[in-house]
Amino acid sequence: MNLILRLRYLGFVLGLLVAPLAAPAEAGKAERLQIGKYQSRAIWQNGHLTQGRRSPAVILIPGSGAQGPEEMMPPSLTLDRKEHSLFAEFAEPLNRAGLHTLALGKPGVEFFSTWEGSKWFYNRELYLSMRWRGYMENVVEAIRYLRARPDVDPERIYLLGHSEGTQMAVDVAAEEKELRGIILLGYAGVDIAETLDWQLFRRPIERLIKTDVDSQRRGYLLKADAEKWPELEFPWKPWQESATFAEVEAVLRADKKLQEVLTGLKGQAIYQDGVYHHGPIFEKTANLPQAIFAFTGELDVQTPSEDAVKLQMACAKVRKNNCKVEIVQGLGHGFSQPRPPRRQQFLDLTLGPVAPEFQARLHDLGKSLVK
Repeated sequence: MNLILRLRYLGFVLGLLVAPLAAPAEAGKAERLQIGKYQSRAIWQNGHLTQGRRSPAVILIPGSGAQGPEEMMPPSLTLDRKEHSLFAEFAEPLNRAGLHTLALGKPGVEFFSTWEGSKWFYNRELYLSMRWRGYMENVVEAIRYLRARPDVDPERIYLLGHSEGTQMAVDVAAEEKELRGIILLGYAGVDIAETLDWQLFRRPIERLIKTDVDSQRRGYLLKADAEKWPELEFPWKPWQESATFAEVEAVLRADKKLQEVLTGLKGQAIYQDGVYHHGPIFEKTANLPQAIFAFTGELDVQTPSEDAVKLQMACAKVRKNNCKVEIVQGLGHGFSQPRPPRRQQFLDLTLGPVAPEFQARLHDLGKSLVK
């Protein structure tokens, strides 16, 4: 590529194109289930101190890619270079607060048993052919499963979506009016076309070059500044000492490898039927009757915090009082800090472990939902 950002683009696009891993061993009380007509893999976890009474429950919906019910990140993407289950770490504080959780994997994706890609699926063709509507139906079947359980309060069922899963939560909530609320972690308020365009062609400029490489805020890329960042290479001409941000973006847009990534994702079954270009969903989200609890990391470079701010504005416009939006300071898409010592939000991004301070925030939210 002409402008080389050695960031394994395939792994960072949408933030969650990483194979899921098994739940950690300490989650010994978790129960593995198969849900609905697709037999989607799911992990049920009892809320603490809920014996003998019906309690609220939360369905966890994963983001993009071949995600099972664990949504776990490998050591290469985590702050402490250990494997971490994002869904286990989101669920644990909710369980302690007294909520049941059901982490729902995507149809076709198996519980993890190996890094060998051929064994990630119980039905690979099902996963590859599944449309957005099919994923919605899968979540609805999980809702029906919870409503039938004697230990779940059917009037207090919530959806928790992470990343692209936030859009799935919004679409399902728009049709399932009896849901009590939705929890949106890393809210994605624009369509996949806009998300990919930003991530591939504008994000390196907005979240690296403008913020850190151009440290003197000159408003352009200086060759001397670029040379201080080993991950950044630009096709400088012999006489050239600077480049405008527009020139940098043009180089990225002309890159064949990035274009291949874009074409491959655009062609996936899940993004057909108008999903790829469905437009922004801020107004749709704000007009939901259910309560909304949205959290986005200040340093999120997959679903930027600007989306959460726009959601907050949309809620204010329609005077929606049960809409709470919070920008979580110092954390990224996995609600973890960038890796030290540099901690550059883009180059050093991490996806886990979930920071204790954010787990505490989820615990507080959980307690408020149990009351």
